[in-house]
Amino acid sequence: MKMTQVFFTKCLLGILLFFAVPSISKAQQNQEAKKASKLSNAIKETNFSKIEIDASEKAVFKSGTGEYVEFYPIAFTNLKTGEYAQGLKIVTQYDLEGMGATLLGGLGGDKGGSKSWTETAYLDINEVEQLIEFFDKYVLPNTDSDLERKNYVTYKFKSEEVVINLKVERDGNKTVEIFEVLFANRPYLDRYFWTKSQVKNTAQVVKTLKYITAKAKTKGGTE
Repeated sequence: MKMTQVFFTKCLLGILLFFAVPSISKAQQNQEAKKASKLSNAIKETNFSKIEIDASEKAVFKSGTGEYVEFYPIAFTNLKTGEYAQGLKIVTQYDLEGMGATLLGGLGGDKGGSKSWTETAYLDINEVEQLIEFFDKYVLPNTDSDLERKNYVTYKFKSEEVVINLKVERDGNKTVEIFEVLFANRPYLDRYFWTKSQVKNTAQVVKTLKYITAKAKTKGGTE
């Protein structure tokens, strides 16, 4: 009887560990990767605040499968101290599959066993200025000339919370572009937003970024 109980206990522990280890390892991985901008910390830690979002100036990318990423100008005010800051709010939705979908709330049958996952990240105003420089100075003017020398080029921008990649590949007379937005704190590092169909919206993103920085300078929000 005792041997049966021991065997049953070991089996039960084995089953629990089987399901717990993936969850624990992902949690540890995510904890190690946890990063935050100054704006993100201010929003999280301030008890009395006002957050203003200008949705009329947003830039949006959508993939062919319905996933999306949105860029919003955002203004933050600490109501107690008067501290004011501006930056960029980025919201993305992408699909998780398999174990990722299960651990994060079950399977979505209408998507063939996947689950949509929405996340938010922030860029400080100085990071927004750097992103403008990245597109205006290094990416947009040089794409064609770079492809004359190489068949495949990747441009990468990295901030505290976000990595943006623009991958360009030329196959004969055909050019394929892929726009990727990866959040540093996403739960599964192999899942993120990407699209081939709306890469040309990059110009709208740059326009939105310039609007943000111009508005920030008029209010002293670049400090």
